Formats: sequence, C-alpha cells, structure tokens
Amino acid sequence: MNEFSNASNPNRMNSFRGNLQIVPRGTISQCCPPEPSWFTRRTRLLLCWGRDAPCLRPESHGVPARLPGVRAKQLLAGRMSKIAESIVVVLFFTGVYIALPAAMIWGWVRWARRTQAQTRSSILSLIGFGLATASALLAISSLLYSHAIGGFPFYDPLLLRIYRWGGLLSLTGIIFGICGAWQPSSLRWHAPGCAIGMFVFWSAMAMGE
Repeated sequence: MNEFSNASNPNRMNSFRGNLQIVPRGTISQCCPPEPSWFTRRTRLLLCWGRDAPCLRPESHGVPARLPGVRAKQLLAGRMSKIAESIVVVLFFTGVYIALPAAMIWGWVRWARRTQAQTRSSILSLIGFGLATASALLAISSLLYSHAIGGFPFYDPLLLRIYRWGGLLSLTGIIFGICGAWQPSSLRWHAPGCAIGMFVFWSAMAMGE
C-alpha cells in the first residue's frame, strides 16, 4: 500500500517525470544490438569451428557471419589483384627501361641509314622523334641528378618543373609524330610510339609523387 500511495502522490510523480530523459529513436537498438537466436549461435559455431573468427566475438552480435565461400572468394580476389599489379609493374619497367631506349636507338640508326628524300611528313616525324629523345634525355639526367643529391624531397619545385617540361616535350612529340605518320618515312612509327612511351613515363612519375 505504501508503494501505491507513493506512486499516487503528485509530488512523487512530478519528481519522477523530471528525471525522465528523452531518448532518440533507434538509439537503444544501436547501443544494445539484439541477442542472436539459438539457431544463429549454433550456425556460427559450426561455420567458425576451430578458427579465430570475428563472428564468434560478443561485440559482433547482430552481424551476419562470413561464409567460408565468401572468405575464399575474397582471398582469391586479393591474390589476383596482387598478381595483376605485379604484372603491370613488370610491364612498365620492361617497356620504359628496356624497350623504349632500344626503340630510340633503333630509330636513330634507321634515320642515319635513310635512302629516301626528305619530305614534309618525314621532317615532322623527325621533329617529334627529337622531342621524344629530348624528353628521354631529361628523364635520364634527372635520375642521375637525383642519385647524386640523395633524392628529391616530396613536392620539390625543381622536380615538379622537370615533370612539367618532360610532359610537355613528350606531348608535343606525340602531336608532331601523329602529323608526320601520314606518309611513309624512316621514323613514321618510332616518333609517335616513343613520344607516347615518354608521356606514360612522366604521367606515372607525377602520379607517384
């Protein structure tokens, strides 16, 4: 009777209402996730038996367990992405440091042994190939200078200026090489190919900065 009398007392009711706090909708479900059912707990136990799985930890209640097939697919996808990255890196270094210098040397040898008369297209190809060669010489000299000083700091103004000039030289070489590829010449395909290779090199170096 005493409890009921206290509950019916207006002063007690006012103090009780003053202590109440309004809780936003969804806060209780976020703070206190629902306890998984008996079937869910047994399913997780069977799927995660004998291995340290996050689905058995108490803080992951309410989160669906990862199936072994999904986990295997994720591991396979990660390995395939690593293999693809390795292939891209190997192709990049092979093309830039082996194939591109060989193509430039071969192009200058072909131009020195030319037997045809100079035409407008051949002159444009020669200008584009010369710009690509200048871009390559800039890359070699910057690499040697970087090794001599112990490397450039990040976002060094001189290094950014080198990237800018290398990209402009190779891009201009691409334009002249494409313009000179309309007629046959000794540097018909060497000029645009080497210029594109140097532009890819400078773009990769700038993105890696």
